[in-house]
Amino acid sequence: MPYFDKSAYADDRCYGASAQTLGSLAPQPGVSLRANEIDAIVEYVLAQVKGRGKITKAECEAYFASPAGCESFD
Repeated sequence: MPYFDKSAYADDRCYGASAQTLGSLAPQPGVSLRANEIDAIVEYVLAQVKGRGKITKAECEAYFASPAGCESFD
C-alpha cells in the first residue's frame, strides 16, 4: 500500500504515478485525519447521505456552486 511507504511516490513504481506526475493530488504519507475531523465526517454522512436516494440535479448544482458537472441529470 503506497500510503505507508514514505518514498512511494518518489519514483514511478506506484502504478506509474510519481509525486511529479500527480502534482497537488499526490498523497502525503503519514498524514491522517484527526479524531474531530473523523467525527465531523461521520455526522455529515449520517445527516446528509445515509438512507437517501440518488442525488438530485439541484443538490449537484448546490454542491458544485454551478451547473457545470451536473449535465448528466438532464
